[in-house]
Amino acid sequence: MLHQQGVRLEELQRKLGIKLVHVVPWWKVAEANPVYGETVEALIEELGPTHVLIKTHYECEPAEANGNMFEYHEVSAMVSGHSRQHSPRDGSYYVAGVDFCAARDTKSEHEDPFNNNGKKPRDSTVVTIAECNFVWNKVLNKKMPVLRVVDCLQFQDKDPDICVDDVYNFVFEKWHCVRCVLDAQGVGAGLAERIRMRRPKQCTALNIGFTVKSDLGHKLVGAVKSKRFHLYRDDGREEFQQYLLQFKECRRYELRENGMIRWGGPRHKVNGQDIHDDFVLSAAYALE
Repeated sequence: MLHQQGVRLEELQRKLGIKLVHVVPWWKVAEANPVYGETVEALIEELGPTHVLIKTHYECEPAEANGNMFEYHEVSAMVSGHSRQHSPRDGSYYVAGVDFCAARDTKSEHEDPFNNNGKKPRDSTVVTIAECNFVWNKVLNKKMPVLRVVDCLQFQDKDPDICVDDVYNFVFEKWHCVRCVLDAQGVGAGLAERIRMRRPKQCTALNIGFTVKSDLGHKLVGAVKSKRFHLYRDDGREEFQQYLLQFKECRRYELRENGMIRWGGPRHKVNGQDIHDDFVLSAAYALE
């Protein structure tokens, strides 16, 4: 919006011969107000220097309304040197994010598998397990989470209703997670509540409307760009490949006022393949 207004005023100032456009990036303001500069530097530390909010709000650069959420080199840099774990380590704290399979994608057993009517095949229920630490942002006076993904679980082509006990056992019996955020949108509402009732102090059932999902997206992009989100190295299994693929192909579809974004998996096939965002969402829930 600022860029569009600037373009209009630049045209008007050429006609009037009066300067109407004054572009003042954050470092210019910081020369007069060092505290402001420290605050922006702290935001850059949290979100990364190329985050869309930093580029638009503070560097006065226009941003594309749509495009990839993550740059390919950032996704590659997510992959860390640690191996996929099979059990928790003593002294470590683990968190979980659970994205349930969407009801709109489910098919009955009598449905023709070759007649999708142009719709994507159903997505998966995905659980992300991450070891959690924090770094302190002294200017913003808050903790910033650092996640080290150590394991994940995928239920593909399986009704989410029959996965609830498996999800619960994976999160709490196997990994002893201290916190879990569950997808409570649509079909997930009842499923998330069934798990939350068993661990009310450790679970958050999150119903993501536009505003909440936008916030989750910004936080996840910030964690990736500031190198606070790490994925275990390639173990040769499908889950790892899906993690990389979905992060690389995740899209920003709309950029609204106040920096709010609409995002998700690509709406069309990529190289003939349907790609969802269930791994990305489960990662965002874990970060939350």
